[in-house]
Amino acid sequence: MATVRYIGNAPTVAQVDTYTPAVITAGNVFTLTIGVKTVNFTSAGTTAAAVSAGLIAALNNTTSPPPSEFSEIVWTDGIGTVIGTAATPGQPFTCASSAATGTGTPTPTFVRTPTTVSSGPNDLAVVTNWSTVTTLPLNSDTIVFEGNAVDALWNLDALTSKTGTTLRVESTYSGRIGLPTVNPLGFNEYRKTYLELAATPAVINGSSGRLRFDFKAATATINITAGATTGIEIGLEAVLIKGTAITNLIVNKGSVAVAPLLTDTGNAITGTAQIGSVTSPAGDSRVRFGVGCGTIPSLKASGGTIETNQAITTLLTDNGSTINILGTAASGNITNEGSTINYSSSGSITGSYIGSNRSSLDFSKNTVARTVVGAVIYDNAIIKDTFRTVTWTGGITLSHCGLKDVNLDLGANLTIAVTDL
Repeated sequence: MATVRYIGNAPTVAQVDTYTPAVITAGNVFTLTIGVKTVNFTSAGTTAAAVSAGLIAALNNTTSPPPSEFSEIVWTDGIGTVIGTAATPGQPFTCASSAATGTGTPTPTFVRTPTTVSSGPNDLAVVTNWSTVTTLPLNSDTIVFEGNAVDALWNLDALTSKTGTTLRVESTYSGRIGLPTVNPLGFNEYRKTYLELAATPAVINGSSGRLRFDFKAATATINITAGATTGIEIGLEAVLIKGTAITNLIVNKGSVAVAPLLTDTGNAITGTAQIGSVTSPAGDSRVRFGVGCGTIPSLKASGGTIETNQAITTLLTDNGSTINILGTAASGNITNEGSTINYSSSGSITGSYIGSNRSSLDFSKNTVARTVVGAVIYDNAIIKDTFRTVTWTGGITLSHCGLKDVNLDLGANLTIAVTDL
């Protein structure tokens, strides 16, 4: 067990791969593949030089607008080999080669040889980027990002196999961790975009606008108390997290999303999500639970703005939170102590709703039909159902107060049945 810091000291070296075709007959097909994109050439003869020339011509077409994954590589003809060199030294690429018989025989070969291995300060797989210098972090180590602005971008799965680790991203770290979903050249990124680390616990307080973590199957407890409040990617938060067994999530300051992308499926919070604040209940925290998050067993909000597309089994709010419930998310028991809940979901409230002083439950932003099983409100509570979209199966109970003490907007043309408690 050791504390290992990401220092980003590796020299910058451009990756070079060499691809060699052999056993060639007319009609053979030689293919290079990056992600889901392919470039191929069908041989017209039997020479490796003709194959390399044909592939170079085809590759050069891929670097024209719009650019593709192949545009990140400088391709040269080795007269019998195809040579790919990273256009940006230190930025690794993964390009596979394959050969098919096509209309020719026998079966050809197309062998990739890693001539020069990529290296640079932003690569997690390079040992000299870590304070240990000669090894990557080991099982049970504490992994720390602090005191510099060195980005961690490449080989984000280098630590996936490590177990029992602890993660700390200190507020002094201003570098980016992870890659954007869409590459700056305009194609969907084919490399890993989240740092994969089975860390538990994790403290994430970096000031960067892009910090992406996939905790995989670790029973992670995640604490974010000083994160950046703005993300650098349009439409995305500063801190993006995934994991299939996130035990607890605590956010007191920062812009955070759990499983925010449509491709972020199979994630889960198995315990409690607790959202609060440090100095400003209204502005410190902005948290979004995406479509891939799964049901939230317990959400406790004492500040911040929260958006969820997923069901909440138990919701407890106080201290001026704003909670936006969207999509088809259903809710179980809700205790609202002084917060605003904008209920735009088509899902129902299947448990009890209790609204205390200064609480607000607003159904007016969506006209879809919903059901509330039972509601109890107290003095100064607000309920808005302007367009009469809610079926109140258990009615609305006024506890220790009367109609003059609450704000009920339930549309027009009502009959109010009055009964004693």
